[in-house]
Amino acid sequence: MRDLYEILGMTKDTFTKDKARSEFRKRSKQVHPDANGGKGSPEEFHALTIAYQVLTDDSKKKAYDETGSIDDKLVDNIEALAIQNIFRLLTMVINDEKAGDNLVAEGGLFQFMEHSLATAIQQTQLAMKDREKKKRRIEKMLKLSRHKGKGTDHVRVILTRTIQEIDASISQVKTEIKGLERTCEIIYEYEALPDLDKEFRDDAVTVLSWATMFYTT
Repeated sequence: MRDLYEILGMTKDTFTKDKARSEFRKRSKQVHPDANGGKGSPEEFHALTIAYQVLTDDSKKKAYDETGSIDDKLVDNIEALAIQNIFRLLTMVINDEKAGDNLVAEGGLFQFMEHSLATAIQQTQLAMKDREKKKRRIEKMLKLSRHKGKGTDHVRVILTRTIQEIDASISQVKTEIKGLERTCEIIYEYEALPDLDKEFRDDAVTVLSWATMFYTT
């Protein structure tokens, strides 16, 4: 297995998330399958994507640093989440006839998708912070309570179980955020083309208006 840091052009000591993001964008343009007139490498692009996904996620990076291996199932799950996000966004545009037509005609499809994703990431991050606050509150409750009886400490059992549930929820939210970030990476690879039919219609209206003015003067 290739070294993930090497794929991103850095070492473990020089790694930062900002550098990883910059290197990913730069290198993805070089190795993307559609880059350089279709001469890009799907294998290299896939390896680059995996390296970026793993090393920019704190928990997966820690696991990789400790074991030197990655959880393929988790990486595949993030890719699946990204595809689902794209499907939902495109469905929104397809089903909204008026707004969808305007977005496509004005070249704003991908800007709309990027804005929607940025909003979703912000909301999901806020949800994660709320869960983390709740966890800290429960941990304080555990710390400041003491069972005086001899039987089962039911309060501690319930609070401990609640913390475990919150931890699982936080882990899920982190995966959702990575899925949204991966969706952004995919969307950044696209650009809207001009609507030539619309330009033709606009030009025709302009010419007609000029002709009308000419013949009525």
